[in-house]
Amino acid sequence: MENAGLNIPPGSRVHLAICTHKIIKHLLNGEKKIETRFSKNKQMPYNRIEPGDFLLFKKTGGPIVGTAIAGKVVFFDDLSQEKVRHLKETYNERIMADDDFWACKMYSNFATFIYLDEVKRITPSRINKRDRRPWVIYEDNNMIEQLQLIK
Repeated sequence: MENAGLNIPPGSRVHLAICTHKIIKHLLNGEKKIETRFSKNKQMPYNRIEPGDFLLFKKTGGPIVGTAIAGKVVFFDDLSQEKVRHLKETYNERIMADDDFWACKMYSNFATFIYLDEVKRITPSRINKRDRRPWVIYEDNNMIEQLQLIK
């Protein structure tokens, strides 16, 4: 399916991930290889993303600036501070997070790690999104068409 110049694979779910400027910079420079989401409760994208899904990356308060395809996806549950420290030690070179990020995640119970394939910078595009959700899933063609990307 084509949408505003995006080559969204047929049958793929589309995920809109809201990220800070710093994360976007590491992502588009090719330094960030794994996108992560931590939470106390099972929140998107936990158990709602799979390899081959299409990701749109939007700057907090700004436009969509990048895309990727989900590669390997790993879900973690029953996290403890010790397990979060282990995740940091094992994966941080590919996650590119600072100590403040990890300090905030120490009391998380769940995590989703998404290995990123085919990361691309795109022409900044605005979307009609006014809520504060950090992750949105567009699962059918009608929802994907409603993305209404504006160049």
